[in-house]
Order: sequence, then structure tokens, then C-alpha cells
Amino acid sequence: MDKKVVPNAFLVLVIGAVIIGSSPIWMRTSNVPGPVSSFYRMSIGALTLTIPFIRNLRKKSLDKKGVLLAIFAGLFFGIDVSFWSTGVMLSGASVPTLMANVAPVFVGIGTLIFFKKKLKGRFWVGLLITLAGSSIILGSDLNREFDLGLGALYGLVAAFFYGGFFLFAERSREKLDALSFFWISVTTSAVFLWGLTGVLSQPLTGYDQRTYWIFVFLGVVVQAIGWQLINYSQGKLPASLISTTLLGQPVFTTILAGIFLGEVLSIWQIVGSVTVLFGVLIVLRSKQERPNQKVEIPPG
Repeated sequence: MDKKVVPNAFLVLVIGAVIIGSSPIWMRTSNVPGPVSSFYRMSIGALTLTIPFIRNLRKKSLDKKGVLLAIFAGLFFGIDVSFWSTGVMLSGASVPTLMANVAPVFVGIGTLIFFKKKLKGRFWVGLLITLAGSSIILGSDLNREFDLGLGALYGLVAAFFYGGFFLFAERSREKLDALSFFWISVTTSAVFLWGLTGVLSQPLTGYDQRTYWIFVFLGVVVQAIGWQLINYSQGKLPASLISTTLLGQPVFTTILAGIFLGEVLSIWQIVGSVTVLFGVLIVLRSKQERPNQKVEIPPG
């Protein structure tokens, strides 16, 4: 039997979605390269939960396969946020975030290829609708300005790697508790991003005090608190309600970007965005067969 709706848990879910939806706004405000702000977000997020993780580690040993899967998940998530954050800095908060939320499509394809799970006809309908919406956005952005199209494309690439993250995460969580998985995967992402900033010669120091406070907010509020709020709601609410609510996360981002950054979508971006969201919703509904099925938490 599906879970009943708990009003307090739904409020927690909405707050978590809004917090995560605000992350590209803070990134744009920091005005630093995407991988740099992402590194601080991951490293501070991991640091925030280090003491609880150590205490948890003293109580029980960790499954080696679960740890390895968590490391791979963290690597994929690090690649995901590096593309997504770069896209945000190139073309604005809204479109790359929307494109990154195409991830459930790649998750479905991954389960078909690697785990031989059959996909319903509705999945393929949703896939075609999502591709049509993505094509509208990419085409309109490339016609307006190359950087806009490149930012949207980076968001789509981010969605691919986030799909890989979720596949590894789902298997890892079968062997690890939520805190252990979170700390290992986020720490791995931080290490990857630290290396990436070095390769790209993007400095991690030399910023003003305001920028460092933004990094702290991204790490503590967005990464540690935002994700934990959504994780909490997953144990209290039906998967169908969670997935539909989280699909509103790029909508929250678009609203906040309009208010605080003055970003305005073109008519074709709006048409494409609505089409993408509708396609992803169909994909999500086609996959919700089990009452306790986990929902992909949106990247961002």
C-alpha cells in the first residue's frame, strides 16, 4: 500500500526542493567558475557531516562493495555538477537546471542496458516528448547566442552523468545507510572537483568575504540540509507525490532567477521547458511500479 500524505513531510519536501532550486542563483551571484563553487559546496557539505559519520562508523563496519559503489556514485556526481555549474555560469540559472532534470530518462535507459529491465510504452512516449522539448530549447538558444546553447547542452550532459550517479547510488544504498553513502559520495565528488579546478587552473582562493559566505551557504544549507530534507520526505510520502513535486524544482529556479537575476525566458524556451517537464513526468510515472521505489533527487 502506498504511503499516506503527511502534511509536515510534504512541507519538508517543498522546503528541500526550494533550497536546492536556489543553488544556481547563489552560484551565479558568487561569480566564480562553476567547478570552484561546486568544490566548496561538496567539501563543506561533507565536512558538516564528518563527525556524525565517524560516530556512525564506530557503531558498525561498512560493506566494501557498498563503499566502492558510493565512490563511483560520487565520481559521477562530481562530473555532473561540473558540467551543470559551468552551464549555469555560461547561460544562466534556468535552462541548464531544467536540462539537468532530464536525468530520469537516462536512468531508465541505464536500467534497460545494464540491468535488462523492461520499460513500459509510456517511458518511450515520455522520452520522445522530452527529446522534442530539448531540441526546441537547444535550437532556439543556438539561434540566439552560442553560449546559451552551450549552457543548455552542458545541462543535458550533466543529466547523463547524474543518471549514472543514481544507478550507482541505488545499488550502494542497498548496502550502506544514508549517512555513510552521503558522506563517501560527496567526499569523492569534492576530491574530483579539487583535481578538476587544478587541471583547469581555476583558483580556489583569493575571493572576497562575501563569496566565501556563499560557499558556506551552498555547503551547509544546500548540500547538507537541502538533500537531507528530501531524503527524510522519501520515507514519509508516496513516490508519485515526491517525483511530481521535485519536478517543480527547475520551476522554482526559474522564478528565483527572474526575481533576483532578472533572467527572462524566451517564448521558445518556455514552450520547450513545458514540453521537457511533461515528458519527464511521463517517464517518472512509467517507472513507479513499486510502493517503496526511491525517487531520483534532482541535480543542482
